[in-house]
Amino acid sequence: MENLTGGTPPVRPLPCVVPCKLYFTLQYITPETSVAGSIIVKILTFAVSYTLVGIIFNALGWFNSKIMSIAYFVISTLLGFALAYVVMLIETHLLEIGITLGVIFVLSIAAIIFIAIKNKKQDTK
Repeated sequence: MENLTGGTPPVRPLPCVVPCKLYFTLQYITPETSVAGSIIVKILTFAVSYTLVGIIFNALGWFNSKIMSIAYFVISTLLGFALAYVVMLIETHLLEIGITLGVIFVLSIAAIIFIAIKNKKQDTK
């Protein structure tokens, strides 16, 4: 195959074709979160991923930095997507979650007060 100048183009593989394509594909399908949500996801992904890799390799008794870095990449990628999706769902349904938790809180307080009044009446008899 000839290029526009009449010569054959140099044949060498581009080192970034598959990893970059995979990276951009992964970045494209990442759920949309707010800035605060993204920061929380990144911090939790970092902390939990390093902890999991440390626990796994400590339990196995292995210390191989190459394998550990691959395991960290896999765990952090999967965990990052999962956490981003959870944060996106929480942000999307924040009002419903807040109302539900508020109702549960009010009902719990009402039940505690009712039980306390009932126990107080039984103690006075």
